[in-house]
Amino acid sequence: IRRAQGQDAAAFVQPTGHSRALAGTFLASGVIHVSHRRQLVLTVLQYRVLGRRASVMTSFVLPGMELVGALLVAIPTLSAIGALILLCLLSAFAFATAINLARGRKFDCGCFGTLTIEEISSMSMIRLGVLGVSAVAVLVMNSFGNSGADELSTLLLGGFVLIIGYLTGNFRVVSSALFKRSERVDALTHRGEGHPQ
Repeated sequence: IRRAQGQDAAAFVQPTGHSRALAGTFLASGVIHVSHRRQLVLTVLQYRVLGRRASVMTSFVLPGMELVGALLVAIPTLSAIGALILLCLLSAFAFATAINLARGRKFDCGCFGTLTIEEISSMSMIRLGVLGVSAVAVLVMNSFGNSGADELSTLLLGGFVLIIGYLTGNFRVVSSALFKRSERVDALTHRGEGHPQ
């Protein structure tokens, strides 16, 4: 019984394919961003989500978080913390990408500096979703072991692809409705300011 328990414990702490993929991806990204800091500043500014000062601060913090998350997720006993850090980064990046897609803007995503040049698109969201599913899988495996983690990953990935497919097919309709509502609110606000009581 003790031998079986020892084998289960050893299997529990072994690095998984999900953690290796996350570690490799963010380690490469972090190293490239550190060596191309000026380009990273321009990339963050290009997303137009944060102000200038916040964008510069983010460009200094981002590579460190990538490297720390990559190193932690590669250590079995700390992989949950690393996966949580990387999941936060992926969520922030997905949010910024979605906003710019809704605005109809296209520019280089800057994922790996000048090493690769690729415009943001629905494929960018899908890749972020795949990495996000891997991060969730690492969290599940760390909490409950390997049982059921692969099935959960498959379900999450399938659901995410379906959602992205729906949003991509109706992207213009949704974004147009949102912008029309925003313009209507602005018009009402200006009208109210022009006629003080």
